[in-house]
Amino acid sequence: MPALVAVVTAFGALSLLYDAAHQSYLPRLVPRELLTQANARMEQSAAVAQTTGPVLAGFLVKAVGAPLAILVDAASYLVSGLVLARSARRSSCSASRSASTVRSRWTIGRRSRRTGCRAG
Repeated sequence: MPALVAVVTAFGALSLLYDAAHQSYLPRLVPRELLTQANARMEQSAAVAQTTGPVLAGFLVKAVGAPLAILVDAASYLVSGLVLARSARRSSCSASRSASTVRSRWTIGRRSRRTGCRAG
């Protein structure tokens, strides 16, 4: 039982961090005038995933068995992580152009030398 409590606590803490990061990352990907529409689309996709995900998972378990279904789930997380890692590298240059304070420009200038992004 203590292990279950630890896992649920860790899951809750990591979910909180993910939700905060998820909401703060979207403005870096989408222009300001499209942000409302992008937020709506993100919520729509979350609602669809919450309603259809368990149904599809049940069909997958029935069709291929639980071990293979878990492997498919793990592969989907891997693909998601790779897509996020790739988009993070791509947006770091565009995010650096919007800095306004001297300290943030200094930090961005130092980061630009490491990543190859041009500041300004």
